[in-house]
Amino acid sequence: NGRCSYLSAVRSNEGGFVIIGLHGGTEPPNYLIMFWVDFVFEGVNMARCNVKAKRDLEVYHKRRDGVNDISNAEVLCKKCHVDSPPGVAPPAFSLEIKYQALKAVGRQCQCTRLGCCHQYAPHSNAVLQELFRAGPWQGQEPGQADIIFLGLDANYSHDVDINLIRPYHENGVAFWQNHWQEHRVHHPFLLPEYTGDGRIFHQRFARMELDSGFATHLSFYRTSSLPNTGK
Repeated sequence: NGRCSYLSAVRSNEGGFVIIGLHGGTEPPNYLIMFWVDFVFEGVNMARCNVKAKRDLEVYHKRRDGVNDISNAEVLCKKCHVDSPPGVAPPAFSLEIKYQALKAVGRQCQCTRLGCCHQYAPHSNAVLQELFRAGPWQGQEPGQADIIFLGLDANYSHDVDINLIRPYHENGVAFWQNHWQEHRVHHPFLLPEYTGDGRIFHQRFARMELDSGFATHLSFYRTSSLPNTGK
């Protein structure tokens, strides 16, 4: 639109991207922004839950048929575990079997069920989808922005609180301006009430220490046409 005279994304040697934008349109640029985004593509299994915290893992029985050896053991996190159907519970696993099961799967939840909370997929919240269709960007409208940060997708917690993020989607500039004075945040993902997916991108952006005076200049645009959840 003539306002952003240069925009580029260059792969760095450290596995991320440096995104560069020059402000100023046809005039000499009056500031330069460089932003490193830590996208990691190598070695990522998009179908498997990535929970590794020891306190969140347990060894469960795959079947209630009385078998109590390693063949019937499954390592799951608390979120991925589905309550067992009614019936007589099989004997508890020995500590040795639990150790073998955890070691065999790299001490990581082994859930790969489609539709589970960790699965990367379009977000199921209808209100969020509608907000995203009305404006598939965050912050300033792209046509009014001086600098646009391009991203792969907009990722949200599967149980996101719509009331927390709705004001930002309806007016991202006003949100940044209104919340900067008290909370020093530009995005609702950085509020203490939000603990889901999507925080890392905005935490890294916040390292540039841009105050609310930049709210009218910056837009975050995603190539995905729908909000997503999972990793």
